[in-house]
Amino acid sequence: MRDQNAILKSASGFLKILYPHLSLTPDDYDRDCLQPARQLRQFIRNSLYHLDEEFRQYGLSIGVEAKP
Repeated sequence: MRDQNAILKSASGFLKILYPHLSLTPDDYDRDCLQPARQLRQFIRNSLYHLDEEFRQYGLSIGVEAKP
């Protein structure tokens, strides 16, 4: 849940910065907002995975998909 909220908030920020007029396609959103947000969160998750055993129970990879 924490990863999901972080990805959604980051993607929302990217959306507001890159597309303030909101004229974009779902592919644009996925490529320019959602995937970079997922990559940033994946970096954080990788760091936590290696630093603290508590986070190893959740696995290493994060999956994300955009719903229309």
